[in-house]
Amino acid sequence: MKGAPITAKDVKYSFDHAKLPSSLVQEYVFNNIKSVAAIDDHTVQFKTNYPHWRWLMDLDSYNTMVMPNGLHEWAGGTISPEKARGGGPWIVEDYRPGSLIIFRPNEAYRKVFGVPYADRLNFAILASGAPRLQAWIGKQSQVFAPDAGSLDAALKARPEAKQLLDDFAPTRTQALFMKTTEKPWDDVRMRRALSMSVDREGWGKTLRYEYKLESGPITWGYPDWKLDPAKMPADVGKWLKYDPAEATNLVQAAGSPSQVFEVHMHPYNNSYTPEAQFLEESMKKIGVNTKLKVYEYNNWLSTAYIGKYSGLLYGPDNLDRVTQQLADRLLANSSRNHSEVQDADVQKMLTDFANAKSPADAKVVSDKIQTRSVDQAWAVYSPQPVSPIIWDPALQNYDGQKAIYYQDSYQKTFQWLA
Repeated sequence: MKGAPITAKDVKYSFDHAKLPSSLVQEYVFNNIKSVAAIDDHTVQFKTNYPHWRWLMDLDSYNTMVMPNGLHEWAGGTISPEKARGGGPWIVEDYRPGSLIIFRPNEAYRKVFGVPYADRLNFAILASGAPRLQAWIGKQSQVFAPDAGSLDAALKARPEAKQLLDDFAPTRTQALFMKTTEKPWDDVRMRRALSMSVDREGWGKTLRYEYKLESGPITWGYPDWKLDPAKMPADVGKWLKYDPAEATNLVQAAGSPSQVFEVHMHPYNNSYTPEAQFLEESMKKIGVNTKLKVYEYNNWLSTAYIGKYSGLLYGPDNLDRVTQQLADRLLANSSRNHSEVQDADVQKMLTDFANAKSPADAKVVSDKIQTRSVDQAWAVYSPQPVSPIIWDPALQNYDGQKAIYYQDSYQKTFQWLA
């Protein structure tokens, strides 16, 4: 801190802290670490519990940001925005909650790397909804990513604006999870009924945004890996089709549970609550009664998201790699296996996927995993909305956010092994 250089001790401190139970990070990155040692100021030695080819890629993650040695103790256990510290190119000069953050260059960083070039960086904090829309209308902002409810108003207020619709929500999936180890969700008929209760074709018309059908667990952000549901066997793909009558029959055949199930969620953005309400109404129509239990975000993470919910869980997963989207979602001992899938067949498939000799062989296995996931309905994946971007035509050298495809790391991994 205060311009001190980053050393191996800072790295060791960051990883040791991340392994503590109180640390809200993705456990899969750290579970394999046996020990971390600072050999000298510029050398860190990691010892792992077992060989794991994906581990080096997992180190390139927001989970593994290096923090100054002693930061958490100095901050009193919670890193609030005004106590944020790091080793990057900028230092917080002023923080006004809900209003503004002002950065000045980290001169120690600039001395070594020659950047940043700018002498000041101001970030206006605009909450979602009305403040951001008003800033756009008042030309205080030049680029605006509106939600579905404000897109029409934003375009009407500034008809000269250019517009682009991003094709995919690349790595985010939004899903309704259920613990398949608990009744009644251990009955595949109940899970399939929930899947068939959702009017995916009417989703965008109801919630007013364009979308792409999502079947999980691999998202549409990986078109080379995503298996199109239309290419699945008909007796599997049918579970993704809206059929409330058949869904009701399945619920009745499974015993028509009389209890009210909680749907644990948090209002991550303006669309999440309407989505959850849409799902809630869909389930009630087939005889599955639910009620929403809404959390504050950090409370949701610590008390519901990491496998601690009962009933149903509706929420996002941001998984950056195909390997994460398969292994983290479905490995029996993964903390991100929200449905507690224990299926022996898919566990074998995941091993085959990890041991595949080529990307082509891995793709064959991933198709089988995706087909099995739809057939067993381990989660009900929400259709993924497109991302509208509009911008001031006077903005130079900007032509919108192009569709982003994460043709991720599996090919790179094979190159690295070679």
